[in-house]
Amino acid sequence: MNPQPLPENIYESLTANNVTNLSLLWLGGNDEGHLTVELFPEKDTAERESLKEKITNWAYNAYSYNGAGDGNDYGDDINYNLLTKEVTVESWAMVRSVERMEEFKLEIEGHPIKKDKKSKLAPEVGL
Repeated sequence: MNPQPLPENIYESLTANNVTNLSLLWLGGNDEGHLTVELFPEKDTAERESLKEKITNWAYNAYSYNGAGDGNDYGDDINYNLLTKEVTVESWAMVRSVERMEEFKLEIEGHPIKKDKKSKLAPEVGL
């Protein structure tokens, strides 16, 4: 993912609020793109919350992030460093890992299982 240029008005608002880093944390995987905006250093003010909302609106328009996937989480973390004027992008993904598989006999309530010559297991009563 390529970082998008910051709009000048957002950049000026960030520097006016002494923000040194802006992080856009994108999360996808289940057909919805979600965004978390973080400003550093962290300070809880109404002005910063308003700024986060402005950045969120810009980011959803600037980045095409639909979150499509197979249910496994993935994402992109985009960090705008306002001091060094550099942007880093980290792409990540969670992967399914099977540790072991166990096999069990199928049991059906009310139908005992008995061995049959044609198959290893067959219900006493056909279902």
